[in-house]
Amino acid sequence: MKTVRVLKLISLCLALTFLAGAIVIYPERYVTCCFQGFAMWAECVLPSLFPFMVITLILIKSGAADKASLPLKKV
Repeated sequence: MKTVRVLKLISLCLALTFLAGAIVIYPERYVTCCFQGFAMWAECVLPSLFPFMVITLILIKSGAADKASLPLKKV
Protein backbone atom coordinates (compact mmCIF):
# COMPACT_ATOMS: atom_id res chain seq x y z
CA MET A 1 0.00 0.00 0.00
CA LYS A 2 2.80 2.38 0.85
CA THR A 3 4.55 1.53 -2.42
CA VAL A 4 1.50 2.65 -4.40
CA ARG A 5 1.46 6.00 -2.62
CA VAL A 6 5.17 6.49 -3.27
CA LEU A 7 4.73 5.65 -6.97
CA LYS A 8 1.81 8.09 -7.25
CA LEU A 9 3.87 10.80 -5.59
CA ILE A 10 6.86 10.17 -7.86
CA SER A 11 4.71 10.20 -11.00
CA LEU A 12 3.01 13.42 -9.87
CA CYS A 13 6.39 15.06 -9.26
CA LEU A 14 7.65 13.95 -12.67
CA ALA A 15 4.54 15.28 -14.40
CA LEU A 16 4.82 18.64 -12.64
CA THR A 17 8.52 18.84 -13.49
CA PHE A 18 7.74 18.11 -17.14
CA LEU A 19 5.04 20.79 -17.23
CA ALA A 20 7.30 23.35 -15.56
CA GLY A 21 10.06 22.56 -18.05
CA ALA A 22 7.67 22.94 -20.98
CA ILE A 23 6.53 26.33 -19.69
CA VAL A 24 10.15 27.47 -19.32
CA ILE A 25 11.05 26.28 -22.84
CA TYR A 26 7.92 27.60 -24.64
CA PRO A 27 6.59 30.49 -22.51
CA GLU A 28 4.94 32.43 -25.35
CA ARG A 29 2.68 29.50 -26.23
CA TYR A 30 1.51 29.05 -22.63
CA VAL A 31 1.00 32.75 -21.98
CA THR A 32 -1.14 32.99 -25.13
CA CYS A 33 -3.16 29.95 -24.08
CA CYS A 34 -3.66 31.38 -20.58
CA PHE A 35 -4.98 34.64 -21.99
CA GLN A 36 -7.31 32.76 -24.35
CA GLY A 37 -8.60 30.65 -21.48
CA PHE A 38 -9.23 33.72 -19.34
CA ALA A 39 -11.01 35.44 -22.24
CA MET A 40 -13.24 32.39 -22.75
CA TRP A 41 -14.05 32.35 -19.02
CA ALA A 42 -14.84 36.08 -19.06
CA GLU A 43 -17.12 35.71 -22.10
CA CYS A 44 -18.95 32.49 -21.16
CA VAL A 45 -18.76 31.55 -17.50
CA LEU A 46 -18.85 34.94 -15.80
CA PRO A 47 -21.96 36.26 -17.61
CA SER A 48 -23.87 33.05 -16.94
CA LEU A 49 -23.02 32.93 -13.22
CA PHE A 50 -23.19 36.64 -12.43
CA PRO A 51 -27.00 36.88 -12.05
CA PHE A 52 -27.02 33.90 -9.67
CA MET A 53 -24.21 35.37 -7.60
CA VAL A 54 -26.02 38.72 -7.32
CA ILE A 55 -29.36 37.12 -6.40
CA THR A 56 -27.68 34.88 -3.82
CA LEU A 57 -25.90 37.86 -2.27
CA ILE A 58 -29.16 39.80 -2.05
CA LEU A 59 -30.95 36.84 -0.43
CA ILE A 60 -28.19 36.36 2.13
CA LYS A 61 -27.84 40.06 3.00
CA SER A 62 -31.61 40.55 3.36
CA GLY A 63 -32.04 37.53 5.61
CA ALA A 64 -34.46 35.84 3.22
CA ALA A 65 -32.12 32.88 2.85
CA ASP A 66 -32.38 32.15 6.59
CA LYS A 67 -36.16 32.24 6.48
CA ALA A 68 -36.30 30.07 3.37
CA SER A 69 -34.01 27.48 4.92
CA LEU A 70 -36.00 27.08 8.16
CA PRO A 71 -37.98 24.05 6.91
CA LEU A 72 -34.72 22.34 5.95
CA LYS A 73 -33.08 22.61 9.39
CA LYS A 74 -32.88 19.70 11.80
CA VAL A 75 -35.42 19.58 14.57
